[in-house]
Amino acid sequence: MKSDTHNSPRIHHHRLDKDYSVIANSGVENPNLSFAAKGLLWYMISRESTFEIHTWHLAKIYKGNKKGNRRDAIQEMLNELKAEGYLTYKTFRGEKGQWEHRYDIYPIPYSDFQKVSRTG
Repeated sequence: MKSDTHNSPRIHHHRLDKDYSVIANSGVENPNLSFAAKGLLWYMISRESTFEIHTWHLAKIYKGNKKGNRRDAIQEMLNELKAEGYLTYKTFRGEKGQWEHRYDIYPIPYSDFQKVSRTG
C-alpha cells in the first residue's frame, strides 16, 4: 500500500546557516503562556541586545485581535511573560528627573538565568 504523504502533517526542518534564531524550549513549552505571549517572547529574544522594548512600538506592529486595542493586548502579553519570569520591569528617575521604564527580557525565567549566569 502506497502512503499518501500529501495529506499527512509534517514538520519540515532545514539547516539554516544565517538569518535564524535559537530560543530555549522552556518558553515554547510553558503551558502558562498564550501563543501570543510565546510569539512576543520569540520576537524580543530574536532582536539584537541593543533593542529597546517599547509598548508603543510593539503595539504598532501587533497584527492580532487579542483582547481590545493593540496596546492592551501587548500589555497583557508582557504581563504573562513577567508572571512567568521571562520579563523584568523597572521604573526609575532618569538624569533629567523624568520617569523612565525599563523592560529586560530573558530566554529562560530570570531566576534560572541568574543561576546559569553564576555558574557559567
